[in-house]
Amino acid sequence: MYTILVVDDTPENLAILHESLDEAGYLVLVATSGESAFQILSNQHPDLILLDAIMPGLNGFDVADKLKSNPSTCNIPIIFMTGLTETENIVKAFNNGVIDYVTKPLNHQEVIARIATHIKASRESNHVKELLDEIDMATFSFDKRAKKINWASNKANNLLKDYLSTPSNNWLELFFDWALKVNFDEEGLDKTYIVAEKDAGKLYGYIKNLENNGDLVVLLLREENEALALRTLQQEFLLTMREAEVLYWLIKGKTNREIAAILGNSTRTIDKHVEHVFEKIGIENRNSAINLVIKNSKVSHLLK
Repeated sequence: MYTILVVDDTPENLAILHESLDEAGYLVLVATSGESAFQILSNQHPDLILLDAIMPGLNGFDVADKLKSNPSTCNIPIIFMTGLTETENIVKAFNNGVIDYVTKPLNHQEVIARIATHIKASRESNHVKELLDEIDMATFSFDKRAKKINWASNKANNLLKDYLSTPSNNWLELFFDWALKVNFDEEGLDKTYIVAEKDAGKLYGYIKNLENNGDLVVLLLREENEALALRTLQQEFLLTMREAEVLYWLIKGKTNREIAAILGNSTRTIDKHVEHVFEKIGIENRNSAINLVIKNSKVSHLLK
């Protein structure tokens, strides 16, 4: 059963929405203010939030902005409920991370249809994030223009907190300050960037995908040893970066299917990469590849 958090300062609206959503099979949580919504969110993680735009105290725009700036809540889709139809208000809502909006007075069948659509899309996106968490990948997706996090795997979240921690705990601001200084153009897809340094260690970022508009950036984060291991594999065995990544995960014991999920390719594509790697380094199977790499003193100590 999916959970919906409805935030509205009008009790009558809450009652009607609660009844409609309950009949549609959703578990419904209600909040009468932005402040009370955050109290609920400290203990609950709904699948979607229906958010009133105009409320006393924290209004809907402020609530959405805070939710999308927090890695623990940035993945929750938000639908605005509003009587504001001016273009500037709609644009502001989308810039604050709202995924959709419905106008008041509400058509409850339309609201339920939109909820179903966005929950399905969110579940598919979260499935990818869960997979990245399962394989311990440090991946981070953010919107440069809106300065909003789309999602972050647990490992990415932890790495950024560790490397960008400050007394005021504004590591997120520091990350965006860094990101906005980088020219993420098409040529940047093959570049590795130093995101942060701490003590003797470095945190590297490698761009995995870039939308045509240049706003959405997907960054793979790697600590110094992993980034250095990939560059060394590439140089020692004359591989492309993608082939080095494939070899790296082969050595880590991942199957071709798992590598496909990690690198965002089809299994068939990874099968081809594996064949090319084996041809280039002159071996015939996975065990031979592992033995060859382990015997290479320049690489082996970086793979522990």
